[in-house]
Amino acid sequence: MTNQSCTIGIDMGTTSVKTVAFNERGREIGRGSKHLDLFHESDGQAEQDPQAVYDAVMDALTQTVNQVQNAGFQVRAVGLSAAMHSLLPVGADGQPLARAMTWMDTRAKEEAERLWRSPAGQQIYQETGTPVHAMSPLTKLLWMQKNRRELFNKAEKFVSLKEWVWHQWFDEWVVDASIASATGLYQLTRQTWDETALNVLGLESSHFSRVVSTRYICKGPKDTRLRELGLGSQVAFNIGASDGVLANLASGAIDTQSVAITVGTSCAVRLGSNTPVTDVKTRSFCYVLDDSQYIVGGPSNNGGIVLDWLFHQVVGSGWKDSDEQFSQMLEAAGDVTTNGLFCLPYVAGERAPLWNAGAHASFIGLTLEHTGTHLLRAAVEGILYNAYWIATRLFEQTGVPKRLVVSGKLLELAWVRQLAADIFGIPVQFGEAVDASVAGAVILANKALQGESLEARFDEENVQIVPVDQSAHHEHEIKFARYVQLVEALGLDENRA
Repeated sequence: MTNQSCTIGIDMGTTSVKTVAFNERGREIGRGSKHLDLFHESDGQAEQDPQAVYDAVMDALTQTVNQVQNAGFQVRAVGLSAAMHSLLPVGADGQPLARAMTWMDTRAKEEAERLWRSPAGQQIYQETGTPVHAMSPLTKLLWMQKNRRELFNKAEKFVSLKEWVWHQWFDEWVVDASIASATGLYQLTRQTWDETALNVLGLESSHFSRVVSTRYICKGPKDTRLRELGLGSQVAFNIGASDGVLANLASGAIDTQSVAITVGTSCAVRLGSNTPVTDVKTRSFCYVLDDSQYIVGGPSNNGGIVLDWLFHQVVGSGWKDSDEQFSQMLEAAGDVTTNGLFCLPYVAGERAPLWNAGAHASFIGLTLEHTGTHLLRAAVEGILYNAYWIATRLFEQTGVPKRLVVSGKLLELAWVRQLAADIFGIPVQFGEAVDASVAGAVILANKALQGESLEARFDEENVQIVPVDQSAHHEHEIKFARYVQLVEALGLDENRA
């Protein structure tokens, strides 16, 4: 019998579940994945079937366990990562009463706007660190209270999808402080459910799970499938944290010396802090990573979705082999300049820094010489200018960091990494493409099991450092100032309304 051991990370995302196993040296030795469906049956709706999510978790986990066992490894720990802001009403029997609302569900837009303008809105934000927005479970509950009153009254508890999966495994209602801190209902300094938010809803703390540390560990799951897989009483299950903070952990960006930018479908800018940080002007988020570590930042709706829309609906509409041509055009965009063209990339409305769900995209400065490649170049610049705008507001609170840690498919392009370094004026650190949230879940599980503290570490052998071109940075500072002027001239910044 081999004594080689490994840890499996599980990331419960919005569109898929991913599982990856790493050995004791941090090398990947197995992985699994399962697609998740989203239900969009009405305007603003974005829901998931909790049973389908659970089955996907089990299927992806089974794929990975089979691989590592065939390779002669034993699983010693499992760590969990999950998307933030999901909301699932469950009955007294612990079963779902409806599908889960995800972070993408925008039906609570009016409730969020009304709460933010009320005396309690800013107080709740400052106490919880969660921006008052349709994404948060707090505003989703206000929407449910108004529009699904019978369902609201019938629910015994309101939980996240991660909590429901954990309940299936261990028959207990607990939530890690990281997921709790993204609900808009968790008081950061007192580390309890927030009385102001509960009073707004007319609910008690008993309607929510018991909050535990992100280091919380259980053994001996009740699901027979886990035991049949060999994940019985000898395996430690770590409840883990949310996907965003775990991505920062994996990249080493958990202090004020590093800022991380991730560009996927959406975009986020995050950095670490050892104290809770909130700011009414910027509405930055503050989510728990560990008992005394927080990740602060701003989420943008507009990342790769902008480029996907621009190519498939505009410049490349109807082209054959469009995916290949998209990649070619995006690569070619690194060889052109915008020649005075600006893109305000708000095709999906915007969270940070505008907090304007009605924001719209614009191209300004178009001439006859501009081509589709120029449009793509301007859109990439617009995405990064918007991310820089978020970052500059954060830096006012935390100071300017020494490194910019980047991830996401767009930033796999060398010219985009150089552009990011030049816009931010900070050297870019780029490593091998990894599933950061899954890797973070593994790191946290191992640290929890060993009782070790979290540290910002960097593997210098496997990262690329992109220096700043100071001349280019100066030019981008001028262009960025113009970008902000254009946004404000169009009245898109809700913070100036």
